[in-house]
Amino acid sequence: MLQGFASGKVADLVRDLYSGALKQRNEHAVGVIDTTLGDDEVGLLFARERHGLQFPTNIEVFSVVPPAFDELHRWLRDQSLRPETDAGTEQDAVDATGSELEAD
Repeated sequence: MLQGFASGKVADLVRDLYSGALKQRNEHAVGVIDTTLGDDEVGLLFARERHGLQFPTNIEVFSVVPPAFDELHRWLRDQSLRPETDAGTEQDAVDATGSELEAD
């Protein structure tokens, strides 16, 4: 998908099929969690940010994000907001704590 397609029609078809597969995967994962996690049981799920899973209302969800991840997230966000002219150069970035992170 990142390489592009010969036509917009093909791109739309691939995007729709990908979105449908992702939706089915998420629905299946939530269904498995809902049927296997009993009342008063605890489960642990590692998922990426913006995972798109919609848990049933009887499941209480807690998100745990370590401080180091927050610093990395802020650095990545700042890098994505950099002007296009800086995007191809390698420069050291300094995060809010003053430690250096190398740009790739």
